[in-house]
Amino acid sequence: MTLTTHAIVGAAAASFFPTMPYAAFAAGFASHLLIDSLPHWDEGSAVLRSMRIDPQGRRDMKIGKSFVLDLLYLAAESFVGLAAGILFFSVWLQVPLAIVLVGVVAGLLPDALHFVYFKTRSVLLRDFERFHAYIQHEYTNKLYLLVEAALVAGAVVLRAAIG
Repeated sequence: MTLTTHAIVGAAAASFFPTMPYAAFAAGFASHLLIDSLPHWDEGSAVLRSMRIDPQGRRDMKIGKSFVLDLLYLAAESFVGLAAGILFFSVWLQVPLAIVLVGVVAGLLPDALHFVYFKTRSVLLRDFERFHAYIQHEYTNKLYLLVEAALVAGAVVLRAAIG
């Protein structure tokens, strides 16, 4: 799933709790796991040049020139999601900016934890990483980006319809 999709859907989920930042955070975080369980495009394998899978099936991002370029790509994509979330929910639907920001961060956090786990193999993150990997339904066919486009459109339309 793209980071842009996670950011926008996280902001949408959080926007249902405009005066409750903790609930907004929980909704944004949960939205990530929920939509990751749907069939979606495998951005990591398709785009990230530093992504490696070892013989045991564990993912990692190899440090080097490709790693730096991948981080720039991921930062840019996250920024697009942030900007779209602010535009759709804060500017257009008048959701408090702080809540939108909380939703974007929470929606992106599970994938940031992926990265931390890749680099540290921390026992504290192991069970979460296993669960996050287990729920994934990733495909390399770019047609699965249509699922993500539908999720974004649906999140925005649903939030606009509810008001």
